[in-house]
Amino acid sequence: MDQLGEFLQSTESTLGGLAQRIGYEQDAKLSRTELFQIMNGIEGLTLKDKLKVSDELVRNTERLELFLSLPDDAKSEYVRMLLDGQI
Repeated sequence: MDQLGEFLQSTESTLGGLAQRIGYEQDAKLSRTELFQIMNGIEGLTLKDKLKVSDELVRNTERLELFLSLPDDAKSEYVRMLLDGQI
């Protein structure tokens, strides 16, 4: 019975880790979708600008999380700073 308990505990741990990774991937997918919608709302950006900033942010999770937490006016400034190489 002890081996069965260890097996079940190990399986539970593995499944928990897998579920957490799947949840993270789903959150990341939603963030990427939301990101491009936000880019479309920032005036004065070309498609090339939007793609460049989006690419930079999805490659850096910490920057993406910061960007998504900013108020709208700060998001616009953050994008311009990224494009100007100030960040």
